[in-house]
Amino acid sequence: MIYLGIDPGKDGAIFGIGSAGSEGWIIPDLDQRAERMRLLLAMVDNCPDRIRAVLEDAPAFPGQSSVTTAAQFRDIGQWQGMLAALKIPYQMVKATTWQKEVMVGKPAPEKKPKADGSEQIKKERKRLAEIHRKEIKAYAATVAGRIFPGLDFRRTERCAGPHDGLVDAALIAEYCRRTWR
Repeated sequence: MIYLGIDPGKDGAIFGIGSAGSEGWIIPDLDQRAERMRLLLAMVDNCPDRIRAVLEDAPAFPGQSSVTTAAQFRDIGQWQGMLAALKIPYQMVKATTWQKEVMVGKPAPEKKPKADGSEQIKKERKRLAEIHRKEIKAYAATVAGRIFPGLDFRRTERCAGPHDGLVDAALIAEYCRRTWR
């Protein structure tokens, strides 16, 4: 069985877990997506009916531009179309769902000040949300390193830190492996 985790979007990635090992691919642009489609086709040819996928269902966020939201949903739709065309069974899963299963002990957000409409409170709430997002990303990289020891999650050898999309795709694939029945 091959379990795929797909983190769609601008900095997305796809990660596969199979009996022969694990491997991830970063998807930086549309040309790369065509290459990934060929990769998925090869997987389907080699082991039909033995692939399962989980695609992260990313919500629109308040304050997000309409262009960003449209691009995000376009990316998700492209993945849904590819998976459906290849007859690969897949599930849409929210980030909080796969994180609860795979990232046990993830940091809780710091309590935010109560919203009162003031600009200072809005800035503080945004600052705390960004700190929490960075903590979650760092914890995800730690968990991925424990589950897949020896794998390099950097975009290139010159990068200092792990690629967020590849780390998330690996953890989504692990969620798929643990929960798919």
